[in-house]
Amino acid sequence: QSLRATGRLAIGGEEIAFDGFGVRDKSWGPRNWSGSSSGSSGAASTGPALSTAAAPNPFVFWFSMNFGAGTSLGGSCFRRSDGTLLGSGWIQDGEGMDTLEDVRVETTFRPGSILHDTVSMTARTCKGREVRIEGRVINMCPTKIPFPGGATFVNEGLARFTMDGREGFGIAESWHNVRE
Repeated sequence: QSLRATGRLAIGGEEIAFDGFGVRDKSWGPRNWSGSSSGSSGAASTGPALSTAAAPNPFVFWFSMNFGAGTSLGGSCFRRSDGTLLGSGWIQDGEGMDTLEDVRVETTFRPGSILHDTVSMTARTCKGREVRIEGRVINMCPTKIPFPGGATFVNEGLARFTMDGREGFGIAESWHNVRE
C-alpha cells in the first residue's frame, strides 16, 4: 500500500516531526532461511561472509520504493539456475495499478563483502511499459540468521533510486547463504 504519513515521534523527551511518503509491506509468513524454493537453483554461497574468493551470490533480492505522491512499487527476485535474479512485482502510479513482469536485478558489492552498493533493475509492466531503475545504497542494516551448517545474511539497504528522471527512496534487500 502506498501512503503518506505525517506526525510526530517522541523518543526520550526529543520530538521529531515527519511528513513523507512510503510503502507499507506485509510479511507473508515463515521463511526457509537456508535456501529458496521459488524456482531458484537453491545454490548457496560458500566460505566466510567476507570471503573475496568468489563473487557474492544472493539467492533473493527484495525491493520496495516510493517516488513521492505519484509512484510506488515493490517485488522480489529469486536466483535462477542460469544465475540471473528474476522476479515480479507491482507498480502503482498515474497510470493506475499494474504488475511488474520479467524483473531483473544486477548489483555491485562493496569490495571484499556481501554488502550491496548499487542496484540496476529492469522490468516491464503487464501493459508493456518498460521500467528501468538505478539505485545506490545509502545505509545498510545487515542481519545474520543462523541455520544448521551456516547462516543467511539479510542485508537491508536504505537506497536512493532514480526512475524516469525522478528521485525516490526505499529498500533494496539481498539474502546470502554462507555455509560453515
